[in-house]
Amino acid sequence: MKTVDACIDCTNNSTEPIIHVPPPWTLYVTVCAIPIIPTTPLPAKAYYPLERNSTATEGNFIGLVGAILIVSYNDTPVGPYDEFAIIPSYFENVRGSRFYVSQKYTNYNGRKIPKHLAKFDWTTGVDGSTSLKIYPFDTQGSPNENGPSTLPFFQLKYTPLTPAPLPIPINLDPPLPVGNGSYGELPGTTHWAETPLGATSNYPTPVMFDLDQGTGDDTGNDYNAAGNEVYPNFWPELPRWNIGVEMERATVEFPVPETWS
Repeated sequence: MKTVDACIDCTNNSTEPIIHVPPPWTLYVTVCAIPIIPTTPLPAKAYYPLERNSTATEGNFIGLVGAILIVSYNDTPVGPYDEFAIIPSYFENVRGSRFYVSQKYTNYNGRKIPKHLAKFDWTTGVDGSTSLKIYPFDTQGSPNENGPSTLPFFQLKYTPLTPAPLPIPINLDPPLPVGNGSYGELPGTTHWAETPLGATSNYPTPVMFDLDQGTGDDTGNDYNAAGNEVYPNFWPELPRWNIGVEMERATVEFPVPETWS
């Protein structure tokens, strides 16, 4: 349960200072999960430009099924926000590799898990489908990450099917380099931190995800979000149509992490 609020107006336009709100947190969210196929070596898009050559990429690749997660948080100590996560598979040290969130207060507080800012553009279709496009701040070549990209790093459309239960345990822990950021929201870390996370729900719904990326973010320069990689369905060997799950009223636990040098 949250005990301290970091902000009243928890938006990127707020002038309130960014403060640290330590765990534990218990949050209630909506989660979408898409299984992905393990691949080695990992595509460049698995990591941000800032962390691509850091200790965040260390750890022996083990394999097993990974996931793309999209999470909407409605009530947290740092206000409401959206999150996108790539969990490429399991590693000896690192399990989650790339995370985008929609506002600066959660980005700062979540930097023990590698996070950067992005714009989340949601639309709802007349057929009941939901579409999302994500525009990162960190892919334009500016060290200040001073605005969203003009082309989406990731996009999808999904339609609910029929209910079935599914929990999603994940675990994340890299040390990270300092970044400038637009709002001073990219502090670095100097230690490993293992944070067992979990999302469970009594209201899961299987959904059909359309991962057609269209033209994607193929800008032809070194700072596009995917690292000059073009996969028509975002991830190597991933088909366009994928069965995943949406979990409404899910509970997510952010416990105090175990840290070591």
